[in-house]
Amino acid sequence: LAKELGMSQQEVEEIRKGSLLHDIGKIGVKDSVLNKVEKLTPEELAHIRPGSRVLIHSATGGVGLAAIQLARNAGAEIFATASVGKQETLRQPGIEHVYDSRQPGFADRILEATAGAGVDIVLNTLGPEFLSENVRALAANGHYVDITKTARATVQQALSARPDVVYHT
Repeated sequence: LAKELGMSQQEVEEIRKGSLLHDIGKIGVKDSVLNKVEKLTPEELAHIRPGSRVLIHSATGGVGLAAIQLARNAGAEIFATASVGKQETLRQPGIEHVYDSRQPGFADRILEATAGAGVDIVLNTLGPEFLSENVRALAANGHYVDITKTARATVQQALSARPDVVYHT
């Protein structure tokens, strides 16, 4: 991948760790590197691979449906949330783990379904009121991918008790 992007292996590893995405100003990354980041796939950014457990919020929306396809293509196990009225849409194509996106409690159900392990990746589209649920649902060394407008400081504070989690925005 490094050769394909014209980057050093160290730069690629920094991207994978998330540091280039979050501390760009601090480490003085060149614009050319930032342009190369756009070429990275979700698999490379969040380390999705066969057998990964992925929690996709608002899974019946456009982003959610695209994320489901990416997760399926990668061979991941999908955990999804949607409003009660839309959950059957997710179950019909065979998604087993479907939860209510409007009510807390999905973290407990995910932990039960995974024998306490949690999910490897959370793709968050929910508001800050569900942040603690998401953090609890994350497995050790998990990836938290946040595409909301929740303040970065709020998310970082919630993740401060989980230094093992990689945070992506």
